[in-house]
Amino acid sequence: DPANVVQVDSVKGAFTGNGVVHRDYHDYDGYLYAVCDEGSGISTLQIIDMRSLPDSVHVVFDGMEKLSTAHNIFIDSAQARLYAFIVGFAPGFSSVAMFSLDDPTDPQLIKLYNAGSQVHDGYVEDGLAYFNDGYNGRFLIMDWSGVNSDTDDPVVLGSLDSYPDQGYNHSGWLHEDGELYVFADENHGHKMKAVDVSDPTDITVLSTFNSGVDPESMPHNQIFRGDYLFTAHYHDGLYIHDLRDPSSPVEVASYKTYQLDDHISF
Repeated sequence: DPANVVQVDSVKGAFTGNGVVHRDYHDYDGYLYAVCDEGSGISTLQIIDMRSLPDSVHVVFDGMEKLSTAHNIFIDSAQARLYAFIVGFAPGFSSVAMFSLDDPTDPQLIKLYNAGSQVHDGYVEDGLAYFNDGYNGRFLIMDWSGVNSDTDDPVVLGSLDSYPDQGYNHSGWLHEDGELYVFADENHGHKMKAVDVSDPTDITVLSTFNSGVDPESMPHNQIFRGDYLFTAHYHDGLYIHDLRDPSSPVEVASYKTYQLDDHISF
């Protein structure tokens, strides 16, 4: 009943308070995996059993022996693997950490990956990884399907190293057809890029677009639902674009969430 939302349970993070800016969550096989970007040495990976909903949830793992902090996570359901990005753990940090979820309540570390990358976020489907390489300003397509231990290396299939409005390559999302990916650079005034990924060795930019509200507008995160791309813009709110023709995206709806008119900071 959308008009009568009822909270049935809550889970407190290990690190809380004004120091927390960002948490991320993904679900797999009835479990919710939760990480925090802040609180190194305090934050934990939390695994929450959601199978008893709508009555309650139950924390089945809460510890930092797997990782302490992570900026983002993504779960490849087809291969039962969790990818964590910008990961903090003892004794240091890693750009990407890949865990097996063969036992959903006890993730096992398979691979730590750096190799000059600064992967901020990614989308992985059946071992094929689409990585947004942060300060390097690159978009990578990699094959992780053969990575089964830390001695195995993923294969770089393609890299987009130069493109319009290039900056901090932040995040993106894959269309269900597997041929279209849209990513954003986290810089004021930079537009999203719709790219053809049907051939990973020849990634092509099809169009650039954003909310169009202000020269300093900045898209943040994107999610496809069918042919519709839902994008959170920092200062402009939610924007929905029809990408049935990815060379010419069409705005179909928007919802303002930030009431001020400035485009300062993030």
